Amino acid sequence: MTGSVELTGDAPERLGYLDGWRALAIVSLLWGHFFETAYINLGAFGVELFFVLSGRLMAEILFFCRIDIGTFVRRRISRIVPALFVFTTATVLFAQLFPFFGKDYSGFADWPSFLAAWLFLYNYYDFFFGGAWWFNHLWSLSVEEHCYMLLAAVVILTTRNRRHATGVALALGFACMISGVLQANLLDIGGHDLYWRTDVRAASVLVPFGLYLALKELLALKAGRWLMWVSPVGFALGFCFSLNSFPEWMHYSLGTLSLSIAVVTLDATAKPLLGLLGTRPLAWLGNVSFSLYLWQQPFYVQRASIGVWLGLAACVILALVSYYTIERPGRTYLNTHWRSDRQRSMAATTVSQNA
Repeated sequence: MTGSVELTGDAPERLGYLDGWRALAIVSLLWGHFFETAYINLGAFGVELFFVLSGRLMAEILFFCRIDIGTFVRRRISRIVPALFVFTTATVLFAQLFPFFGKDYSGFADWPSFLAAWLFLYNYYDFFFGGAWWFNHLWSLSVEEHCYMLLAAVVILTTRNRRHATGVALALGFACMISGVLQANLLDIGGHDLYWRTDVRAASVLVPFGLYLALKELLALKAGRWLMWVSPVGFALGFCFSLNSFPEWMHYSLGTLSLSIAVVTLDATAKPLLGLLGTRPLAWLGNVSFSLYLWQQPFYVQRASIGVWLGLAACVILALVSYYTIERPGRTYLNTHWRSDRQRSMAATTVSQNA
């Protein structure tokens, strides 16, 4: 999912502890879906971890690595489209064509929801028309894609002026956050009717984006003993504000702000903690998190009928098949193909200019 931006290619290095953060996100999501807890919605908490990570990574890629918008868009396509195409096509065909054990699954994945998913409008489609259970998790992917487009526009309109982009991103992010709080309290709107909408949940991407632009270089200059505790404390506060004992609007305001601070200041955290996050098992889990995010949904929905452990095992198996046969090869092929096209284009331009 969600958290699908990568520090590769134009970035100076791949940071393993960011893969570890992504691993925490997908573990939270899976645990919250398959093993529900009474005191916190870990599924929602996991999605929030994905969102704030995406905000930080987009700031890194667009402003500090300064990759061009065309490359940014192509990488998002190569990262998301192959695995998403296989998942949505396979599930809608299964639901529409193959009644299983005599049960009709046609309402669990239908063609209107399929189209809404591919237009990245599923969150609003479900809000207005009601979606299909096996596609319901794609609301978060829609929010993330809307934020990609919005922040690409910020890059263009501010001509990569970091100060201007910081102000725009934070203003938009806090406007979305305040809007959600006011609607929850004044209009008594809650649940996914409010928090699946981009005009509210974009705060979870825009706020860490703006904070990272504002604070990255300052944090590097001011790194000290006290600063290593900011990220763990922010994470702990974000977890606490996500508890069910707090009103839901606090989850996506104070909780979002706390987790945004945690992910933005992660670089300054104590080395042993970063090393733990960057361990090979967590890094691997973070790498396969998008395929896990896609394939967990049908088995989470059907867990009562097929069993929790069987559903989780099937989800993991299909996710690994997806990652190793579709997602990773597809991303590599598309990036290599587009890079070759760009190199040929640049070569042709050079020859033309020298002629």
